[in-house]
Amino acid sequence: MKTVVLTGPVCGGKSLLSGLLAERGGVVVDADRLGHRVLDEPDVRRELVRAFGSGVISGGGVDRRRLGEIVFKDPGALEQLNRITHPLLTARLDARVGELAAGAGVALAVVEAAVYFLLPTTFAADLVVAVTAPPEVLVDRLRRRNGLDEAAARARVRAQESLEKGWQQADLVLVNDGGAEILAQAADDIVTRLAPTGPANGHPEP
Repeated sequence: MKTVVLTGPVCGGKSLLSGLLAERGGVVVDADRLGHRVLDEPDVRRELVRAFGSGVISGGGVDRRRLGEIVFKDPGALEQLNRITHPLLTARLDARVGELAAGAGVALAVVEAAVYFLLPTTFAADLVVAVTAPPEVLVDRLRRRNGLDEAAARARVRAQESLEKGWQQADLVLVNDGGAEILAQAADDIVTRLAPTGPANGHPEP
């Protein structure tokens, strides 16, 4: 099994590219979805309340929107959140990729993780691709897709600037500032490079 990691900023295009790779036979492991499940762990919820107050809990679960409002405005708070969640997220990513590698019929695992370079993962990545775009493009996409106002969108983009150094270390940096054909061509190139014998039927993680 080959493993490709897709990293890069929010609204850079990671999810679009992972979807295209799934269509071409990849099995997608979405770190963001795993991260949401990590937030549901009772021990993690307790740590979040200690760190950020009971206001981050709503209806018995973590209010991700409220938590985001706190951490994306304060680099120190974001670092604290990472310290709480990243150990368990790393363990679950490693476990899921290991499951896929141990199984049969998976030619390509696609790990989608914006914070990949912050995680001490142990699985071997055959290719790391950073999918990015200019800041103004990211802000515009956040406003249109996530319904954020301009100030909130810019805060979200600024909060990820510390990850830029890691993204630049990727094997391939893909600037997704144009049409859909950029990502389609990238998906074809990745499959040819990592699965030249042809992909099996792929699907995203449930």
